[in-house]
Amino acid sequence: MPYKLLLSEEISPAIKRIAIEQLTKARKELSAADNIHAGVHKTRTALKRTRALLRLARPVIGEEIFKSENRTYRDLARSLARPRDAGAMLETIVKFEAREDLQHYAPLFLQLKSMIELEKNEIESELEVVSLAALLETLDGSLKKWHSMTLEPASFERLAHGFGLTYERGRRDLEIALGHSDSYYLHEWRKTVQQTWRHLQILTLIWPEDVMPRITLAREISKLLGAEHDITELLNYMKLHKKHLCKKARQRRQYKSFRQTAKAIQRDLCLHAIERGRRLYAFDSIAISKAMTVYWKSSRAMQPMPSMVLEIAQIGVEKIPALMKMRGQRAQSGKSSPPRRNKDDFDHTLPAKTAASDHCDAVHKKSSKKGDQNRDELLRSLRSLNETMLPSSRQPDRPDDDEKS
Repeated sequence: MPYKLLLSEEISPAIKRIAIEQLTKARKELSAADNIHAGVHKTRTALKRTRALLRLARPVIGEEIFKSENRTYRDLARSLARPRDAGAMLETIVKFEAREDLQHYAPLFLQLKSMIELEKNEIESELEVVSLAALLETLDGSLKKWHSMTLEPASFERLAHGFGLTYERGRRDLEIALGHSDSYYLHEWRKTVQQTWRHLQILTLIWPEDVMPRITLAREISKLLGAEHDITELLNYMKLHKKHLCKKARQRRQYKSFRQTAKAIQRDLCLHAIERGRRLYAFDSIAISKAMTVYWKSSRAMQPMPSMVLEIAQIGVEKIPALMKMRGQRAQSGKSSPPRRNKDDFDHTLPAKTAASDHCDAVHKKSSKKGDQNRDELLRSLRSLNETMLPSSRQPDRPDDDEKS
């Protein structure tokens, strides 16, 4: 099943289903992955999705369940953070190596990669031997808890309220990030953006045409802020190992120059993320929560869509006659359709024609012919008038603000 609220589902059973699916996926990825780095990344993603679901459903599941489960998944994700952080730094170096304007830092990149890969292998070996079994046991316990959990029926308004709380938090974190130059506040905003994006993923089907662009925008912001954070982690690692990286004068010059270049790249990433953030969080949280509720109710009311309407929506209006003919041929009903009656079958119901009726028919034909001539003449006049007026029909350019004043 998808990481989405289905229109045919009730709220409480849907919350339970999504939570169990994501925790099952986290356990599977952590236990069966051939590549521990890929397994850790997918497990952390599933845990983030589960935590986002908890925050969205907070008004439904209650504070006690939210706090206990959220704390459990947060601690699990933190225990997997070190392998993921090392992998993210290596990916950042690979991206830097692909840039032509940074090729002169190749010796520094090579040295950093060798150091980080050595630490990454040590972290993964420790994780695989010591704590992997404990993590799986924690996930098993959480799954049992969700299977036995009983949630009270809830309305969509409570779920929309949870979305509104996260949305308002994203607006607030954006304002805080704008007032501080510290990367820490950008990273905190990124967490809220990710929660908003995952909330929208769950709510996609209430109106895909409206929700999908918001998901795309939130993902763009998350990627930009994620790249900024990865550079911060790399710079912190370099600062921690500065003595090893700066043994020679040439290495010291490269170290200093690269840090300045990396910070300039971070500023560009932040600028693009903030401008997109203004667009994503341009609405009032209460208004957007009410809109989500309207989307849900209207989408539920339109389900299931009649098959005839669905086919017309898919093939286009211009093909409706062919569709009607095809459906008539395919129709299989117990009663046969009545035969079509010919015009002659109705002749006995019509009054006999008289001389007066013949005269009326002649007048009607004559007036119709004259009407056609008048219509053609009128069309020619309109075309001539349009050609005459066309050069002067252009609207004048609007004055600039300076000219208005």
